Amino acid sequence: MTKEKIYHKKSTKRETFYVFEVEGEEKEFKANSFYDFVNEHNKVLIEEGKIFNGDIGGGIYEKKDWKTYPYILKNCENNLYSPIKNNVITYFKENNKRFWHENENDKNKYIPTGNTTSSQIACLNHLFLLRDYRDDVLKIAKNICPNIEKVIPFGDRFNPGYIAFEHVSPSNRLQEKENRLTSIDALIIAKEKDKILPLIIEWKYKEQFCEKDKTESLQEYKKFFENSILNELYKYNTFYQLMRQTLWVEQMITHKAAETIQAEKKYIHVLVIPKENEKEWDKCCIDKRDWEEKSEEGWKETFEKTWKGCLKDKEKFKIRTPEKLLAPILEIKRYENLIDYLSERYWCKIEEE
Repeated sequence: MTKEKIYHKKSTKRETFYVFEVEGEEKEFKANSFYDFVNEHNKVLIEEGKIFNGDIGGGIYEKKDWKTYPYILKNCENNLYSPIKNNVITYFKENNKRFWHENENDKNKYIPTGNTTSSQIACLNHLFLLRDYRDDVLKIAKNICPNIEKVIPFGDRFNPGYIAFEHVSPSNRLQEKENRLTSIDALIIAKEKDKILPLIIEWKYKEQFCEKDKTESLQEYKKFFENSILNELYKYNTFYQLMRQTLWVEQMITHKAAETIQAEKKYIHVLVIPKENEKEWDKCCIDKRDWEEKSEEGWKETFEKTWKGCLKDKEKFKIRTPEKLLAPILEIKRYENLIDYLSERYWCKIEEE
């Protein structure tokens, strides 16, 4: 029996409220977007005192003038699921991985962010406990592509597992600056009919669909487009991130003889995003489709269809919710406490009224 928190959504023409119960008492908060909802939901969890080991919040948010915010933890380590906390931090230190902070510098790269709404932290909390269990990671992989036959350990100088996190190419095929290398949130190396099949996982939590124009930044990647499966719309920030990862894996395949991953032409790019946030991304695409000038056609009725419209090979991209991705391991005893944790922290149920 999972411990998902239930919210009742009540909307007026201008505002949206979420009603919930705490020890029999009814409470509510206002949130007009999923972004705001996630902030408020995490404030509720902090106030309840269970998920974050009693951390009272009010930590510093570096990006916002170094002010304190109620959904930022004072002790950053409380942001990680307790049974994985020490192993995650050791993994990042030994393998020179970077925790993402709003104010990036090398001083804190081995310290997790205290931002409870972090997508990187969400990815680690969902997947890190599985990384040493081959059969369980295989179940996740087959949930993405049923034809997968096995998964192989990979990815790290110290303590390789069946899932690698924050993976970057050691050869830097995209010729990027060292402080902005394209990284993969989670990487599974699978085999389908004895051929290597990388599963590239990009994890999103509360990120809003971003229309920031990245045309200028695109120039450094132009030389890689000619033989790519990509078509158009990359200039918008949300697509730009997926574009870089697509080029990353394509270059890895093109130069497979010199790479540690001996991949063939096939790979699968998976976007993991909460359903409520995906709905908002879909709405943004519909709005763009209905209102954009004809010079920028290509917008569809969903984000998935819009991005697939940018790809020549549409089978290489899939979307999963966190719950759907982990569905094959929900009944495994060793994950019982993890599923309770994820259900209460991330998989809250929103009921429309």
